[in-house]
Amino acid sequence: MTPDPRRDRWRRFCDIARRAALPTRDPRPDEDLDAVIAEVKPRLKAALEAAEEELRQATSLEVPQDDGGWRRLEEAARKLEGDLRNPTTLRQRLDEGRRSMMPKVERLVHSRLAPVVRQEGRRLVATVDPEGLSALRKELPEWVEGWSHYVQSWLELDLQREIEVSWNRREGVLPVGPPVLGPIAPPQIVSEITFPDVAIGRDVGGIASAVLRNARSIAYGALSMTFLFGVSRSAIPWYVYLVGFGAAVAVGLVMTQDERGADRKRLEAEVRQKAEQATWEATRQWLDRMADKLAEHIRTELHGKRADVVRWWATEVRPKAEASSAEIAAAKAKLDQARMNLPRLQDRRRTLTDAMTALDAV
Repeated sequence: MTPDPRRDRWRRFCDIARRAALPTRDPRPDEDLDAVIAEVKPRLKAALEAAEEELRQATSLEVPQDDGGWRRLEEAARKLEGDLRNPTTLRQRLDEGRRSMMPKVERLVHSRLAPVVRQEGRRLVATVDPEGLSALRKELPEWVEGWSHYVQSWLELDLQREIEVSWNRREGVLPVGPPVLGPIAPPQIVSEITFPDVAIGRDVGGIASAVLRNARSIAYGALSMTFLFGVSRSAIPWYVYLVGFGAAVAVGLVMTQDERGADRKRLEAEVRQKAEQATWEATRQWLDRMADKLAEHIRTELHGKRADVVRWWATEVRPKAEASSAEIAAAKAKLDQARMNLPRLQDRRRTLTDAMTALDAV
């Protein structure tokens, strides 16, 4: 029997195909070889394409690179926690609000301190109108509420600016957006301000004695002037003395009233000055206490917001960071496995390519 070269080449192809784990079969003696080739060639072509695709995927695998976003996010979160623990602009905002408020408070204190002068026996006593002090006790806490609103508004704006700077950096967008911090709750002003009692007294004589003293001075002055011009005492009728004494009493009464008015004005000025000094000192000390209370209230509120940042990190950041780390680890493991399988895949592709060449030679 004459050997068939085509069948020899077919057997050589079958040996190569078996190395590539490609199923083949020997044709029967009465079976046409071209029909078997037509049956096997599509499977070989599909296996070769699959091997090339698998090799392409294995060589194109890349591990997701960490661009430092999680590290920058941790730095931004730590800085935010530091700002919440110790706000750097708190004292500055407190001083700014106080400076802008003090001129108006000074005018308010001056307008509410109305001196009241009354006579108690032979003594003039000057005090401050209690209604004005009551109005001050009511209005000063309202000014402190406005002061606290000013400080809180600016402090919230400062924190928001710091968050925007930390999360919008040149290096790129951070993996997780910033936490949402609610507004700072306003404080409850419960401190009572106490003003010192201010009173000034001055002893005054009776009005009759003051009038007689002034009338006597005027009468002596008039008589002296009369005698100075050479008028003798005997030439002056008695009724002239009577009229002169009456005029001296009238002028003395006017002078006494003027003296009492001047004393009252001096007392009012003195009690106003003393009351303003004492009240302003009490107001300044009270505002110092309010500044400390406002600072402590704001620090307490920011401490609660730091707890919100910790919860945000635990509920939003940590799960995403762990998922990202797991994804990178899985990609690295997949890449390592692909590198281990790469020689086998390359050998399979070469074998299938040789099989396709051998089949084409049949």
